[in-house]
Amino acid sequence: INFVNEFSYHKYSHYGQATRKDASIAIANKAKQHGKKTSMLEWWSNGNDHVALHEDIKFAHVSAWQLGGIAATLNAKSSLSEVNDTNPQNIIVTLGKSAKIIRQYFGYIKPGAMRIEATTGNNNFDPLAFINANGRYVVIIKATTGGSFSVGHLPAGTYSVSYSTKTNSGVVLQDQSVGANGIINVSIPALGALTISQK
Repeated sequence: INFVNEFSYHKYSHYGQATRKDASIAIANKAKQHGKKTSMLEWWSNGNDHVALHEDIKFAHVSAWQLGGIAATLNAKSSLSEVNDTNPQNIIVTLGKSAKIIRQYFGYIKPGAMRIEATTGNNNFDPLAFINANGRYVVIIKATTGGSFSVGHLPAGTYSVSYSTKTNSGVVLQDQSVGANGIINVSIPALGALTISQK
């Protein structure tokens, strides 16, 4: 075990009697027992989306995670980008379907970030919180529905707010100032992910 740096796993559907959550927690516990990091490095499925990423961070405590390939042809199961090469004289590269929401995580959680505890009083809005290596806070909320909510216990400062849904990707809202009360009020119109990032 001394020669192992991290526990990596592939996220296919053979869990026996366990649920996906159970399996993720078991992986995290085994890695913690041996002082190792965890990583999810393969799941070629349409189910490999922001919901899967969120639960892998929350329950398996992953420090690395793979959506799929860097690029694939249209309608691939999972990739960061899709390549339309039907016309070789006009190749079009667009962001992959799953990547449109996943970038709310990948774009803001930086290398060296430390995850900190975050709780919710409404399971429709499930938060993950981090302190990046530069000391700036990031909170990502997985929303299963549209709605408005407040996030508290933030350090005073200016925060960017953005979200992605299945129909609107990379929507950037007006910056907000957080005062001594540590509260920011935000909203998302539909299922997706919203990111609050300290500037």
